[in-house]
Amino acid sequence: MSHSAFVPFCTFVDTAFWAELNKRKLHDWRLDESPREIRGLFSLFDATGDECRLSLSHESFDSGTVGTYQGRLILLNTLENFKGLDRKALLVEESQKVWDIIRSGEWLLRPELLVPFTFTAFAELKKFVYYYWTCCPALCYPDDIKQEVSPYADNGNLLRYFDKTKSLAFLVDIHGNCSELKNLESVQDPSTVKIVFVDPSPVPNCPGWPLRNLLAAVAYLKEDWQWCSFVALRGGLDVKEFKISWQRTKADQLPSCVGWERNTQGKMAPQFVDMRRQFDPKKQSLSEFADARESRGKAETAAAALKRIYPTMDAEAYRVTVPMPGHTISSSEEAALERDVAAIDDMVAAHDVVFLALDSREARWLPTVLSTKHRKMAFSVALGFDNYVVIRHGVRTDSSEVQPASDSTSVREGTVIPYSELACYFCSDVTAPGNSSSDRTLDQQCTVSRAGLSMIASGVAVELLSSVLQCPEPLQTPANIGEPDDSTSLLGATPHQVRGYLSRFSQMTPCVRRFDKCVACGSTVGEEYAKRGADFVKEVLNSPSYLEKLTGLDQLQASINDVHIEFSDDNDSIMSL
Repeated sequence: MSHSAFVPFCTFVDTAFWAELNKRKLHDWRLDESPREIRGLFSLFDATGDECRLSLSHESFDSGTVGTYQGRLILLNTLENFKGLDRKALLVEESQKVWDIIRSGEWLLRPELLVPFTFTAFAELKKFVYYYWTCCPALCYPDDIKQEVSPYADNGNLLRYFDKTKSLAFLVDIHGNCSELKNLESVQDPSTVKIVFVDPSPVPNCPGWPLRNLLAAVAYLKEDWQWCSFVALRGGLDVKEFKISWQRTKADQLPSCVGWERNTQGKMAPQFVDMRRQFDPKKQSLSEFADARESRGKAETAAAALKRIYPTMDAEAYRVTVPMPGHTISSSEEAALERDVAAIDDMVAAHDVVFLALDSREARWLPTVLSTKHRKMAFSVALGFDNYVVIRHGVRTDSSEVQPASDSTSVREGTVIPYSELACYFCSDVTAPGNSSSDRTLDQQCTVSRAGLSMIASGVAVELLSSVLQCPEPLQTPANIGEPDDSTSLLGATPHQVRGYLSRFSQMTPCVRRFDKCVACGSTVGEEYAKRGADFVKEVLNSPSYLEKLTGLDQLQASINDVHIEFSDDNDSIMSL
């Protein structure tokens, strides 16, 4: 006899599984991280490979599916929750359930309970990328397991019985008669019966993972047995009989256990799958479904579409990574960072207007710094679920260039803010921008927006630019505090901000003066970038709090703690009411 080896499970996730998971996460489960019951499918006809295939498809969510493995889905809301999951404790918890089932004898009536699995996952629904790691708990019991392999002559009776009952384990006697597994309890002699188990293993002389817990259950039930024959039911004629012997030891507590699946590199780590090509639909007016199907870049697709619509259009596509505070980089990425910073700097310098239509607030930081440096008109466009904001950043000029407000304005003196004094997107912040996507659930990210919101916000930004350009001196176009002045430009008002709310179909136009300690348009930030360039950007990426120290925001925050509010004793009577 040789020592036994068991072929582990390998999870195969069908595209339809992810599609169904997306739908249920968005519409049914939302932020609920409670475990969900799912089913794992298997195949008896795999003839190649060295792992048992555990398949998940859209059918896995159907609790009525029979002849399958019972499992749990734990879908975490954030990548940090997925990475921080206590997997050792989870393995022990699931193994304890198996051990309790063995000790209670419930497995004799429901052998499928011996092959549980837990599918842990995180779904980045915005990007259609998924992380997952499967646990198939197995007890390391009994000891000193050895096997002797021989062919088993079967005329198809075993497969017919399985097709009829869908039982994952059953008995066959020396005459070839099949019966339910529960009859094993009355069997005294192991030579009079064989235990048939559904085996998805493609390896000829190695049984699959399902045998591990079944063997542990038999060894626990039959204290005086030291061997038993197991028939591995596989498709075709390749049916094997494994005569397994063991050394039984007394086990009052949970034996040692294993079960976490290895990745494709053979390491104990989660798997990653990118489904953007299959799932990412056409979401932009300049894109078509074929562009998403072929995984074409958004910038390249938009530029090509503009030229196709209007051949004389001067449109170029650039593929760069926008450096963002809080999104740390390693030393190996520094060269790429320098290239990206230089490319973005050149692009801002070469254009008259910059639209900051980016996914996160920290992504707008560097373009804001560069727009301020090159004195370019910049418009930030930010979206929530049902609200948006369009902000035109102030354009700094020399004091000698600042002109008084046009005499055509009808607002009172003191209610007009010059273009150079208008706040940028970050002027209202008292902290430096950080990684807004880290440890955030789906509803806390700008991931899901109402269907027409992006078009509305983008249209408002373009119309705001049009109004500014119709002023006699566009770079000196002021904004009014209070109600906008319709006579500011040929096309009407030129507000500083437009905030829209689809929930009540309304807009407001606040006006904010620039903040001298701003982490983006502040003079100290511009001077530091001029001195250090990409090195400064790298420091901000790895330590966003550096911006607070540079601009003096840290001192402002500290001063708040020094504020003391004293209450007069005269208020005691009021406070006691």
